[in-house]
Amino acid sequence: MKKSNVLVCLVLGLLLAMTVKGQTILFPEKDYKDLFIAVQMNRVFPDNKTFADATPRHSADTLRSWFQLYKQNNGFQLDTFVTNNFQLQTVSPIENIEKTKNVVQHIEELWTLLERQPIRQQQASTLIPLPHPYIVPGGRFQEVYYWDSYFTMLGLQVSGKYELMEHIIDNFAYLIDQYGHIPNGNRSYFLSRSQPPYFSL
Repeated sequence: MKKSNVLVCLVLGLLLAMTVKGQTILFPEKDYKDLFIAVQMNRVFPDNKTFADATPRHSADTLRSWFQLYKQNNGFQLDTFVTNNFQLQTVSPIENIEKTKNVVQHIEELWTLLERQPIRQQQASTLIPLPHPYIVPGGRFQEVYYWDSYFTMLGLQVSGKYELMEHIIDNFAYLIDQYGHIPNGNRSYFLSRSQPPYFSL
């Protein structure tokens, strides 16, 4: 097969994988274009991840058109435009853990707080839906990470959470089937890179 044909097949495969159960996975820089550049370059948010993880209230095409139209107006405020048209990810702090409990009890409670269930009907976003539950680092990191999960599973093993360990492995196998590799995390902007091959262990 010619190299050009192989390249076409790879591109088509990636485009097919970008749609999971009818939900389009967003690539902010590509889908929002000038809007994405404006938000990030103007530091609308202190953390660049905030906008990348935001969920749009309208289609990317609509938002791009509105941005091009409204930015010409006097008094246009980019931050207001963003907050009106995007749902920002809420970061729930880990609270209400009794300080009188020992380290083991503390960790056991954290598993429940950090576990995420599969999203069945996800709005368009950068998050790549996974078929099984998984553990996230917490805070601003609401996605699973590849090599982090190896060490997470060592803890899950000690806690006897073998089913959850299997779910995490199955999720990574799913990502290999979908994309040909395990990305750094289950976000579209991580698809271009991976991490050390812990899956082989």
